[in-house]
Amino acid sequence: MPRPARQPNKEYRLEAIAAARLRSLGFTQSQIAQRIGRSQPEVSRLIAFAQKENYLARWPGFLRHKVSADDLQEVDRRYFVSQDLSRKLRLRAPQGWHLEVRVMPDGDDAFSNAAARSLADLLGRARIIGILWGRSVQRAVSQLPGCLDAAASEVAQPPQVIPLCGDPVHLMNLGQVPYSASSLAADLGKAINPENHSDQPCLVGVPAYLPRFFFANPNIAAAWQDFLQGIPGYREIFCQGNGAQLPWVERVDTIISGTGIIVADGTPPNRRMPPPGSAAYLKTGDFILERIIQEDGLTEAELARLVHGDIGGWLVARRNLDAPSQRLVQSLNAGWTGLNNTHLERVARAAKPNGAPGVIVLAAGAAKADMILEIVRLGLVNELLIDATLAAALGDLLPESPKPPGAHLRPGTEGGGMQSGPGGRGAPGRG
Repeated sequence: MPRPARQPNKEYRLEAIAAARLRSLGFTQSQIAQRIGRSQPEVSRLIAFAQKENYLARWPGFLRHKVSADDLQEVDRRYFVSQDLSRKLRLRAPQGWHLEVRVMPDGDDAFSNAAARSLADLLGRARIIGILWGRSVQRAVSQLPGCLDAAASEVAQPPQVIPLCGDPVHLMNLGQVPYSASSLAADLGKAINPENHSDQPCLVGVPAYLPRFFFANPNIAAAWQDFLQGIPGYREIFCQGNGAQLPWVERVDTIISGTGIIVADGTPPNRRMPPPGSAAYLKTGDFILERIIQEDGLTEAELARLVHGDIGGWLVARRNLDAPSQRLVQSLNAGWTGLNNTHLERVARAAKPNGAPGVIVLAAGAAKADMILEIVRLGLVNELLIDATLAAALGDLLPESPKPPGAHLRPGTEGGGMQSGPGGRGAPGRG
């Protein structure tokens, strides 16, 4: 009688699961070997085992539903998230906040490919997804169609996708349409549900930002408010839903966003903005540039003094600003026609480990470390998809220390920039 096949032990199974997930994220066998501490031939055998056990589809795609929750948790702890980095970041977040970190490979292509696969995993738990303008978001969304196939069997009802901001005028003038939230919502909706993706509102024609001088004249402000509320998509997303339903922005349970920062390039401090085509121009956030272009007298250096950057277009003020500086940040946020910090906080607060993922932020590059730390402190993010360079920079900024004073406070209770946004006094169209 033949002897029964010997079952691999738990350690081998966990390594196979890790290898399968890394392979599905685009890692090569040599990169996987380095990550899990095995030789390349051993990794090849682990991947073959993972395929045999149906952890890994042939295309390849990680089949999460074939793996137990306990094994997934252990693999995450060992191979995918720096346990020390995650622990330190959670200490800076509001108490009890759901926060996960996923470290992606460096490089635009590798990062977007890995981010797309992580999004495919996360979006299976979403019902209504809001998406923002963004270049990194666009690159990841463009990679999603092939990634979502493996998870489709787990999704009973495909989620709805909603744009949550209008378009920066200066980029619309340059024809940068693929990065708009409306375009990305359509692309993501089609990837998730190819058979029926057209029944969703859009924000085409809505300017992302209205300059402050519009609100100096009540008649002009009222005219713009009427204009925005006259756009069906804007009205349905931000002002009123269908029938007795709340507007879409009050119903989303998942938000996908990038972050913008100000990248200095050594130009004189009185320069309004970096020269077009310069490295600073290409790396400074689009919604930050939009404000600099539209606001007379506002310079890049002045805005850098006031804010860490933006999340989905909403400016995140630096702490301990004086009263005039706080008012200036508030006025720069008042003209923002998209979602605000209140919407972000609501979605982030409701996120659960096995429920809706909440606010998903894609970010790459060491320069964004300060901005990431601040949105973690404010409780505006739940799922961080970051590259290895940013992970290393965050680690350098997080020495062992107790939770800083005020970290347990509800977001918005300190630091003058996190005020009520659109819908408050002087804000356009939130009827």
